[in-house]
Amino acid sequence: MRTLPLIIGVFLAWNSVGQPMQDKHRPQFYDSTLNGLRLRDRASIERIMGITDNIVDHETEQTEIVNESGNQLLTMIFHPGDVINEFSEFKIEYNKERKLPKFRIYEKEFITGKGIRLGITKEQLLKTLGEPKEKKQDAWLYYYKQKNGLLYFGNYYFKDEMLDGFWFGEEYP
Repeated sequence: MRTLPLIIGVFLAWNSVGQPMQDKHRPQFYDSTLNGLRLRDRASIERIMGITDNIVDHETEQTEIVNESGNQLLTMIFHPGDVINEFSEFKIEYNKERKLPKFRIYEKEFITGKGIRLGITKEQLLKTLGEPKEKKQDAWLYYYKQKNGLLYFGNYYFKDEMLDGFWFGEEYP
């Protein structure tokens, strides 16, 4: 009989998108997903990528993935101490060098859980994430960072007033 209240409590502790309730208390700029891939969540990586083998490049400790058309590049960064296929940072940019990595996600573009994608304006970013901690180089870089020494960060790079690349996740301590 004790298990039923426990199960109900666990169920209620998760919101509608499967994130722990603690995410509701995170800063407005906190974003942890990209096309269903979740930071530091091996299961989401393996489900979306359709793999179970280790996809971390042992030399670079990262994995590169292109979108459907190959014009966008996602680099997932692995930190020492993470488990196989668990990535702590996502870096998204245009695939200017036309790299042809082993992995591809069959989506038109890379887009975060908050709707951030390449090509949006500064105004759209500010509306979604709020004011950044810092603006550098005449506002071509918007930098977000959690307070009190927490590790989450977000860097958003603009070119010609449009988002040209972004990098978010948890810094290596």
